[in-house]
Amino acid sequence: MKFLKINYVKWIKLCVAVPLAMLIAQVLKLDYASSAGVITLLTVLDTRQETFVVAWKRVGAFGIMSILCKLAFGVVGCNIPAYAVFLCLFLLVCYVGKLEVAISMNAVMATHYLTSGGVTPATLQNEVLLFVIGTGLGVLVNLIMPENIKKIREKQRLTDEAMKRILYRMADYLCREDKSDYTGTCFGQVEELLTELEREASVRMRNKMSHADRYFLKYMHMRTEQCESLKDIYASIKELSYVPGQAYAISEFIREIGDSFHEMNNVEWLLEKLDMLDTSYKEAELPRSREEFENRAELWHILRCLEVLLRKKQAFVKELTQEEKKKYWECEETVLQD
Repeated sequence: MKFLKINYVKWIKLCVAVPLAMLIAQVLKLDYASSAGVITLLTVLDTRQETFVVAWKRVGAFGIMSILCKLAFGVVGCNIPAYAVFLCLFLLVCYVGKLEVAISMNAVMATHYLTSGGVTPATLQNEVLLFVIGTGLGVLVNLIMPENIKKIREKQRLTDEAMKRILYRMADYLCREDKSDYTGTCFGQVEELLTELEREASVRMRNKMSHADRYFLKYMHMRTEQCESLKDIYASIKELSYVPGQAYAISEFIREIGDSFHEMNNVEWLLEKLDMLDTSYKEAELPRSREEFENRAELWHILRCLEVLLRKKQAFVKELTQEEKKKYWECEETVLQD
């Protein structure tokens, strides 16, 4: 299974770009031509955003490295003590400037200056060309980034289906006397799917180079909050010592929530029905025993958790822009009334 999780696109990019960078540097007769390939290797990251951010940090660190090498090697000489002085200063600047991602590559390039006898116009030109070839090719190949919308949609579908199954089980077990075999293991699957959905949604956002497109992250957060409500409902169902009469109506309502559990449902009619359930609950006869009181209190808590679950979806829908609805729902606004 681990073999199947390899990032094959990145693997192909590196297999092509690294030797190509070395070949270009070699054709230009640059010293340390193989370093261009190493720079490319370090530049190709998982997302476009990461690649661009790291590339810019390395550009700044390269300039700092060249200046410090000029000073250290010019004053102390081209030897190991001079490199030690340079490294101490360079590390300090990078840590203060949050340029840690640029340390290893530039520290290696500094050894080129050391071996070549210092920073001269010729050695500076050589290193600049190595840097431009390696970084430029890395950035270029990472412009080719496959769209992961199908993965996101699949994770989204699986998450919704898993949560629907939880709702159906709740509707079933709410009306059962024996709940000994009712466990919460199903929540582990949902949490794993939500984690995967968050990862894919974050990757997509960073590849789009825009924090404005947060639809799937907002969707994941909404489902995560709903999952917490479902956990509270599960705990209350487990606390029931018998099945009160009101449980059957609530069970049917939970089943209806499961039937309409969909991305494009605005839950307005479900909230209206919840209001009617609340009214009938309040108008029912008062409990006649402590046990009945405690069980009906659990049912009341379940209704409140269901309200929170529905309000989370309602808030998600209301916060969506028309552009988001058009882009991700691909339907008319009237579908929301289903």
